Amino acid sequence: MSLLHGLHDPAAYTGAYVSIGNFDGVHRGHRTMIARLIERARQDGVPAVVMTFSPHPIEILRPEAAPPPLTTLERKAELLAECGVDCVIATDAGCLMNIGGCLHRRAAKVRTVHLAEVLAST
Repeated sequence: MSLLHGLHDPAAYTGAYVSIGNFDGVHRGHRTMIARLIERARQDGVPAVVMTFSPHPIEILRPEAAPPPLTTLERKAELLAECGVDCVIATDAGCLMNIGGCLHRRAAKVRTVHLAEVLAST
């Protein structure tokens, strides 16, 4: 399992199924979604990837309301690896401050790496 900081290594996630969310604590609900992600990725022979945020988006948007994290990024990656994820991508939540430009850049990168499917976590 690899932990990437940003979308800088397309070889690690090209064609992947990706789940996007904070995944703090990697609780039972996260594990259920990840199991579904891995099942579908394995069926199609593609990587199972989780994209998470570092720091948490609320730390950027409303720092006074930000709860303390349950896990460090490194521990989160360990927990996700234990679930069977092939790659964790930690992306800068500061991108949310410029959501239009960020989505445009991300959409271009998604087209470039040909992600097979995206599952979102709440």
